[in-house]
Amino acid sequence: MCDGASRQDVLTHLHSGVLRHGWTLMSVSGSPPEHSWMYTIGLGRSFDHPELVVVGASSPVGPDVLAELSTRVVRGGRIAVGDEVVTAHGIVGIGDVHDDHITAGLIAEAVNYEGWLGPPFSNLSVLQVLLPDHAYCTHHRHVIPRLADPRADLDSVDVHTSQPNRAQRRARARRH
Repeated sequence: MCDGASRQDVLTHLHSGVLRHGWTLMSVSGSPPEHSWMYTIGLGRSFDHPELVVVGASSPVGPDVLAELSTRVVRGGRIAVGDEVVTAHGIVGIGDVHDDHITAGLIAEAVNYEGWLGPPFSNLSVLQVLLPDHAYCTHHRHVIPRLADPRADLDSVDVHTSQPNRAQRRARARRH
């Protein structure tokens, strides 16, 4: 919507990606770039699999790894908490994401997409993909929040969305 697209345009664009590949990527830019994150949309509905999120990686490693892991899911693979997965960019860890982060807007566009599609709704759960150290700049390698902890400092990752829904506004009010 930052480029003049309407809400309908954005959701239609997301939907075309999900129809074409079974999933699509949403990238959320932060300032500085290390405060960015990206996540999949469509794995839940298309494959009854948790969505995947990478936090804090501004390099091309994040989208490459998410694409590789999503392709594995499309081909019937499953990824679970505690897995260590060999990828083209090295071994990635898989961590849990606490529901509080979902409520706070971490994957807001996936939630919006589910609402736009209507029933049957998938159970939106998320797994955090923990990239190898070389995917992060040297200053941020050890400060990437672990989202299994509901108190993880997401303010450094700026998960606030431009149009929070009611649940997101309430969660944010409780945090502050």
